[in-house]
Amino acid sequence: MGMQLVYGQQRGGHDARDYMNAKMLILWGRNIADTHTSEMRYVIDARQNGTKVIVIDPRFCSSAAMADEWIPIRPGADTALALGMMSYIISKDMHDKDWLTKYSCGPLLVKESDGQYLRINDKYCVIDSKTKQVSEAGSANPILSGSIIYNGEKCSTSFALLEESLKQYTLKWTSEHTDIDASVIERLSRDYATMKPSAIRMGQGMQRVYNFHSPFRTVATLSAVFGCIGVKGGGASHLGGSSYNTQQ
Repeated sequence: MGMQLVYGQQRGGHDARDYMNAKMLILWGRNIADTHTSEMRYVIDARQNGTKVIVIDPRFCSSAAMADEWIPIRPGADTALALGMMSYIISKDMHDKDWLTKYSCGPLLVKESDGQYLRINDKYCVIDSKTKQVSEAGSANPILSGSIIYNGEKCSTSFALLEESLKQYTLKWTSEHTDIDASVIERLSRDYATMKPSAIRMGQGMQRVYNFHSPFRTVATLSAVFGCIGVKGGGASHLGGSSYNTQQ
C-alpha cells in the first residue's frame, strides 16, 4: 500500500543483481542472510565490488554480522528515521532538484483550501519558472518549491509542502525517537546523499506497526528525494528478485 502511493505499483523493486551498481546498499528491516538466502549472494558480490553495506535493524542479525555497519534502531521507529534523513538532506540542499522537477509530483500545485491538486481543463498545474504564472504541467519549465495566489486562493507546490512539513524532524527529534545518536543519523544521511547511486532493500519487519504502510511510503519517498528511482544501483525496493528492470 505504501509503495502504491509513491510508485503507483505494489512491491516495486530493482533486480537484485543491480546491487553491483550501487555505491551504498542499505538493508532496512530485512535480514536477507536468513530469510532470502538466494539474494544474499548478490549482496556479498556487491560488497566485494566495493559497495558499502549497512544494516538497519533492532537486532544484531546474521545480515548485520556480514555488513560494513550495523545501525540498531528502536523497534517501530523506521518512519521517524526516514523523515529525519529527508529533513537533513533537504535542509543541506543535497536533494536532487533536477530529478524531482522532471520525474516527481513535486512541482504540481496543491490548493490550500482542500488539499487537492489545482487543475485547469482537467490538467495538473505548475508555476512556470520564466513567467512566474500558473501553467499546465507539461507546457512549462516548472519551479520545484514555491507558492502562488491563483483566483484568490493560495496554492503551493507539493515539494514546498513536503519541505515545510519536514522542518520539525530535526536531528535531535529523530535521535530521541529512534535511539540512534544524532551524529550517526547525520553521517548516514550525508553518506546516503553523496554516495550516489545508493540502494535500499526494505523488509517486512518494519511493517509490523500501526499505520503499517508508513515505513515503506516514507523510505520510498526518501529515495525519490535523493533522485535514486529508476537508475542503475538505486531504488528503494521491496521485491528483490529478478522480475524488474532498471530504467537505464
